Amino acid sequence: MLKRNKMKNKAILLVSLLTVSALIFFLICHGSPPGSEGASAGGSPPGLESASSAGNPSEQGVPDAVSSDSDGSVCRLTVVANAPSIEDRDEFACRVARMYAENDFRTIRFSTDAGELPGEIDIRVYLSRDRIRGCEPVMRILLERVPEQADEAACYCIFVDGRDIGRVGTLYPADGG
Repeated sequence: MLKRNKMKNKAILLVSLLTVSALIFFLICHGSPPGSEGASAGGSPPGLESASSAGNPSEQGVPDAVSSDSDGSVCRLTVVANAPSIEDRDEFACRVARMYAENDFRTIRFSTDAGELPGEIDIRVYLSRDRIRGCEPVMRILLERVPEQADEAACYCIFVDGRDIGRVGTLYPADGG
């Protein structure tokens, strides 16, 4: 009888641990528990309770790269705006391009010793983390490398949804830092 109770207690403990683990995994992936969208204490609109800005109002409205992938010549980034909308798309694209050039994203830091710069950086922008899965990006930013002269630093043209809006300097400073 005592052995059966111990086995029953172990089973209950195991189920409890699995349940807690599943809840933690859900919170990490989605940023808020089910049914609590739009119910944050700060009164944020639904979809703003992302893992990167939850509980920290100072990060709302600050773009952040949350995912990157590179095959050498093309770097693909997923960026969240951490805002309910993007009012000035060109200004936002320039801000993201500057953040990339200055290696200034909060979640991701790029290695500056990787060697050759990518030929293009393809950036998909979402309003918040919880809108990445199952939604189309609200905008696409493409940074296309301009062939540099021997005495010039590398430079990228900025395209917003296919439209050329300007240029930004290189990600890697000349001193390699």
